[in-house]
Amino acid sequence: MSKLSKKTKLALLGAGLYIIMPVDVIPDFIVGFGQVDDLAVATYLIKCLYGDLKKTKKASLL
Repeated sequence: MSKLSKKTKLALLGAGLYIIMPVDVIPDFIVGFGQVDDLAVATYLIKCLYGDLKKTKKASLL
């Protein structure tokens, strides 16, 4: 079982809270730009998870 870094755990917590919060940095009703901030949060979370998975895979090959 892999362990998540503190950075990834904080990203998961932050993304979860951001999704639950009714207030967005860019309101979703603005067509074309409303989902940009949500996409940025999701992209950062995926980047953190990918980095942890990559480290785990590298460690398991050694």
